[in-house]
Amino acid sequence: LGEFGFLIAERPGMSGEEQFRILHHHWHNCNAQTRAILVSTYAKLANLYEECRPLVAPVFARCKNSVDVEIQQRSAEYSAMREAFDPEAVEDLLREMPPFEDRRQSALEMRLREREGEGSATVVKAARPSAAEQRRAA
Repeated sequence: LGEFGFLIAERPGMSGEEQFRILHHHWHNCNAQTRAILVSTYAKLANLYEECRPLVAPVFARCKNSVDVEIQQRSAEYSAMREAFDPEAVEDLLREMPPFEDRRQSALEMRLREREGEGSATVVKAARPSAAEQRRAA
């Protein structure tokens, strides 16, 4: 939701503040790894929705003293980021990550090309983008 919550924010009951409240409602049921992810999500929500900033700040303040080093580190860094940089820089730092495009061939694809040649039907089919890759490209 931190990166893609804007897609549902226009729906009733799905404002940035509501997204934060729904996620934070589950905070106490999450393990430390999930909480660390939630801290990053909260930072992105606060970046996208100004109304989330006063909700997120106390969470970060409490988490700066967390026994979990990852949660403590993220909370301290996100809090310091707001104080040290101008809003445009923070927005750039927390911007949505671009999709990762991996153009490398797997070992299996390389062996297939060596064994069957470039023009083989199996090689051509393997080179076609998967359905997931096609959806991402659309």
